[in-house]
Amino acid sequence: KKLGESKVLSFFCSLLSGGPDDVERRFVISYYLQDNTLKIVEPPIRNSGFVGGVFLSRRSVKKVNGELLTERDLYVGNKIQILMHRFLLLDANEGTLYWMEDKGLPRSNFYHILDKLRPVLLEDARSGVLEDKFRALEKPENGPGR
Repeated sequence: KKLGESKVLSFFCSLLSGGPDDVERRFVISYYLQDNTLKIVEPPIRNSGFVGGVFLSRRSVKKVNGELLTERDLYVGNKIQILMHRFLLLDANEGTLYWMEDKGLPRSNFYHILDKLRPVLLEDARSGVLEDKFRALEKPENGPGR
């Protein structure tokens, strides 16, 4: 085997296309670089009403445009369509993030993202707009500063 041939990228995600009962459900997408396939598993959570287990068996998946889903489509914050389900990628394990940064994949290098955000955030902070933007995003039930 070649170095990295058996690498698996792992992402923690939520289901966007489900009903109200599905809001709290979480899934793990495992993407196998060796053959460009993925598998989706729902970890079991006691008393959730969902058994957990394999949600989608390992297979290659096409995007809406007909092209194969690749590692370039998988990054934290992305919304992806897998068959009839939409998922929001919430997080990735540390090994996945290191691998993505090392390969220079888009939207994976934390420092590159900060370099892009820094000028906009500084300008908003100086003009006083930044605090208003954060206030608008705050959830009322959490209250300020929590």
